[in-house]
Amino acid sequence: MLIYCLHISESMSAFYKNDSIKSIYLPDSVKEIGEEAFGDMENLQSIRFSRSISELDYAMFNKCKKLKTVKLPKRIQTIRGNFGGKKNCYLKKIYINAVNLKKSNLKSLPKKCKVYVKSKNVKNQVKKAGFKGKVIIR
Repeated sequence: MLIYCLHISESMSAFYKNDSIKSIYLPDSVKEIGEEAFGDMENLQSIRFSRSISELDYAMFNKCKKLKTVKLPKRIQTIRGNFGGKKNCYLKKIYINAVNLKKSNLKSLPKKCKVYVKSKNVKNQVKKAGFKGKVIIR
């Protein structure tokens, strides 16, 4: 099942524990995503973020066991943290397409996850945000 979403409220966990959704497409009209919006979605395999998103909230991909890769939009500036924590995050790759991160908390990302960035500046910001794994400039 593919979901096209027009708005995700900041105050609710939009798709929390919905196991029937495999793919989500967030059009550019979506500007905010609340914490745990995609938490406990065991069958979620892919997500296409809105280009308008500049912040990610807490526990965004908590227990999303089939979600292995996430590509963050260029406008992303704040990553509040944990993606589900070291025990509940199954991501293998994260692509951060931003040219600058204002605020990030990446210390709870699993070390086995690889983070791909566009510049040395963002690589340094990812390391300062507490990520202990491999950061690759592409």
